[in-house]
Amino acid sequence: MNHQFDELKRALLSATEAHYHRLQGQSNSQDLYGYSLYTDDSVMSIGPVANSSEKIAVGVDDPLHNYYRYGPQEWSIWDDLGLFGEVNRIIASIHDREGLSFDARRDGILQAAFEALVILEGRHVFGPRTDRRFVVLWIADSADPVMTRSARELNSDAVFLAYASEYAE
Repeated sequence: MNHQFDELKRALLSATEAHYHRLQGQSNSQDLYGYSLYTDDSVMSIGPVANSSEKIAVGVDDPLHNYYRYGPQEWSIWDDLGLFGEVNRIIASIHDREGLSFDARRDGILQAAFEALVILEGRHVFGPRTDRRFVVLWIADSADPVMTRSARELNSDAVFLAYASEYAE
């Protein structure tokens, strides 16, 4: 089964890098600050979600600013541009295989997604690590520690602290 998680990580690397670069090239995403790989607790699929500063629903002085800035569930760019089909085909095949518990499959999928983001961040795909850029692995309606781990390891200390003020336990 490890080969399927490795295959998933390779597919995530390719799809995520291509997706991010295409978003960067679109005129409506000139101030792209946020990027997330997004799933839910069932991890039946993973897709990208992004946001630009001009799409944050509230101003910087609003008490909910960090909620909107660092919460991908509130972001505006949900189109995977047709690039995550292979990723989700692999995820479906992982779920179809017997021999691993659901928790082991879930953990393996989330680990592959986390490692893909770490590799891409290390390659500077998301640009330099600044106090304006935010990258995270997000699980909707969850308090899974991988979200906080990804926020801590993929972002500057200042961005992590701003994220944590709203989302970390």
